[in-house]
Amino acid sequence: MKVDKLEFKRVVNEAAHLAFHYSQIKDTDDININNDELEYLISNNIHHKVINASKKSLFGDKVILQASAEKDYVLLKKYIDYFRE
Repeated sequence: MKVDKLEFKRVVNEAAHLAFHYSQIKDTDDININNDELEYLISNNIHHKVINASKKSLFGDKVILQASAEKDYVLLKKYIDYFRE
C-alpha cells in the first residue's frame, strides 16, 4: 500500500497521543468508537509496528507499507481522523 508521505507522518505523530484522546472519551457511548479496537492500538503500540513496516518510495514522496501493516494503518487513520474532528 502506498501512502502520501505527509499523511503518513501526520497519522504516526498523532498516534503517539492516541492514549490521551482515548482517556478523554473512554466513558462515552459513541457509536463510531469500538473500545476493543482502540485498546488494541494502544496496548500493542501499533504505530511503532507501522513505522517499522514502512519504507520510502523511490522518489521519496510516498511511503510503502508492507501488507502486514496495512490494516493496522487504516485502523489508526480511522481513529486519528475521528479525534481530529
